Amino acid sequence: MTTPAINVTNLTLESQPNHQTNKPCGGSASTTTQPGTAINLRRSESRPASINHPKDRGTGWRDPTAWNHSKIVDNPNPKCSVKCWTTLPSGGCAGGSYVSYDNGMQWTLTGTALPAFPSYLEGRAVSRALLKLKHSSVNLAVAFAERRQTMEMFSGTVRGIANSVKSYKRAHPREWGNVVRGNWKNSPNSWLALQYGWKPLISDLQGACETMSNHQNSLSSYLAKVSGVSGEDTTLKWNKTMNLSTLYRFAVTDRWKHRCRAVLYYRLRDPRLATFASLGLTNPFELAWEKLKYSFVIDWFLPVGNWLSALDADFGWDFYSGTLTKFSRGGSDSNFVTTGFAPGHFKVDFSGSYYKSEGFSMTRTVYSNPPWGGIPRFKNPLSSQHIANAMSLLVQAFRR
Repeated sequence: MTTPAINVTNLTLESQPNHQTNKPCGGSASTTTQPGTAINLRRSESRPASINHPKDRGTGWRDPTAWNHSKIVDNPNPKCSVKCWTTLPSGGCAGGSYVSYDNGMQWTLTGTALPAFPSYLEGRAVSRALLKLKHSSVNLAVAFAERRQTMEMFSGTVRGIANSVKSYKRAHPREWGNVVRGNWKNSPNSWLALQYGWKPLISDLQGACETMSNHQNSLSSYLAKVSGVSGEDTTLKWNKTMNLSTLYRFAVTDRWKHRCRAVLYYRLRDPRLATFASLGLTNPFELAWEKLKYSFVIDWFLPVGNWLSALDADFGWDFYSGTLTKFSRGGSDSNFVTTGFAPGHFKVDFSGSYYKSEGFSMTRTVYSNPPWGGIPRFKNPLSSQHIANAMSLLVQAFRR
């Protein structure tokens, strides 16, 4: 069953008059109402209509499809009150004087946007998937071993029957003449005993051939599915200001969790080559790196070894298909802050709701060509410049 497309870009509006309360010094507060419509809820969601790809009856394979779905919800006009004091309570103005702006219509419509997905997470996920592929050849090679055994069994059985017939012809030429002429009633017991001795071999051979045929026709027999996952959390700080004054604002913090998953399908072509690759015999770069003294220390900070190892991970394999799924989920919270006072204001009070948002983004793409792991990157780069300097010192320290 398919799901319909969604493309919501409109706003959820509420009739929300803006209340402005004025309290002069020594007087009573009075409220004036300004008509207007505030955006208390803003929702944006997009996704295409789903596509149902049935499985292939012959192979059991279902073609993967590209997909995307994103949604973000926020409140551009939080229901809050900002009270700006023009005279503080003191002496002859015991109650002070202020102007209060209510219902949140003074806020700009700026809001949190879905973040860009960290591009380097794809390479990390693909590298991890390829490393799994590199060490999975032993299991799938069993199917190739069974195929080879069946072929050897077939040729051995045929040769055995042929040799026994030749031996029988030499030892019993007259009896063989009856067999050739089809005079089965006069066939000697020796020929019948020889013939019935073949039947178990032929029966076993038939079963082995049927098993091999099923393996040959089944896509899953030599298909490996490997996956790799990577992730990272990001934080972004920004300010949502008021039309009244940019000095009064929400300090907003966006927090997002990014996850990336690569799923790759490879079909085994040469189990021997795949086994050589899993043993590290086909990659001179990896061997050279492993011979570098204390390379494991550098690998802990910069995964050069894994990157080199992934270069020959698909040796002996044919790329069949694959997908890359990127998923981000998060949102924002905020606090009201002031970085000064507008002319004529001496104090600002805030009450009511804060700005907030939540959302997610999911994108799945289909690989038409085999991906690779990309260049290695620093683990947990808290400070690129500091880590780059430290890595340079580390490499220099291990050199002779």
